[in-house]
Amino acid sequence: MENNPLISIIIPVYNTEKYLSDCIDSVLSQTYNNFELILVDDGSNDQSGDICDEYAKSDSRVLSIHQENSGVSVARNQGISVANGDYLAFIDSDDIVHRDFLKTLINEIAIKDIDLIICQFTKDESCIKNDNWDRNIKEGRSYNIKDATLKMINGGLSWCPFGKLYKTNIIKENALIFDKNIAFNEDMLFNLSYLSLCNGIIMELEDCLYFYRDNPNSSCSKRFDKNSKNIERKISVYRAYTLAKKIFDDSEINTSIELRRIAGAVVDLRLIVATKFSRELKHEMLHYIRRNQFLYYSSRNTIKSKISVMLSSISPELEFYVWKHIHH
Repeated sequence: MENNPLISIIIPVYNTEKYLSDCIDSVLSQTYNNFELILVDDGSNDQSGDICDEYAKSDSRVLSIHQENSGVSVARNQGISVANGDYLAFIDSDDIVHRDFLKTLINEIAIKDIDLIICQFTKDESCIKNDNWDRNIKEGRSYNIKDATLKMINGGLSWCPFGKLYKTNIIKENALIFDKNIAFNEDMLFNLSYLSLCNGIIMELEDCLYFYRDNPNSSCSKRFDKNSKNIERKISVYRAYTLAKKIFDDSEINTSIELRRIAGAVVDLRLIVATKFSRELKHEMLHYIRRNQFLYYSSRNTIKSKISVMLSSISPELEFYVWKHIHH
């Protein structure tokens, strides 16, 4: 590995003019500067596209790409297709990275047999306002592929694409992309697919280097909007775990995926009930939950989640009613 490897940073952009400059500035201020920044404007109808173009004009490391609105997965895939770096990182366009984000990750991954490195993230805005980042600089935790996979499936490792550094050759040589037909958990599917292709070590750092902004205009916050477009794409958690089961030939991993698939069916049923989208899908998932509920009851999942599964098996409408009143 060369001493100064190139890192490709991909930022999918959609209507984030309020935060976009802060995000880009945090990248351009990195203490490690051998990178290319790929901004993919996903058909924004605010000033985001113009902001991308201005940065591309003023800094040769920045590439601005425009596409018709096709979703974050297509935008990320577009970035992957033009990336030239040895390593690849994804950043959301309303987030901010610490100035040592790239330097810290590349110093670890480039000198060890590491296929994926993960840092911690925070939602605490004081890290930006007061430059008060939780720099817990310790030796990172290392996992073999199976342990990392199980930990990610069970929520112990983040499956979001941000806050990570990937090897570009693993992605490109295996034609790994984000599934554009899945609106939620497409990142989980991407990361599990990536892990299945790894041979080295997965490392998780204690260092907090990424600020994640809770944006009220994000797609997640609009998930239960009856007027939202592409509802079928959003009914995707159950489907994502169905696809995930096809990746691995390991009973322990697949049992963990199956448990998440059951919980995912509960989540998708809430959206189906809220939007009255598809009676056929509702019956399919309800039948699946009823057939597999006792596997979930015997697991180590929380009592609360088991109750959700039980209520869904009785009546998805009842479970949604209870869930809505608890969370709203």
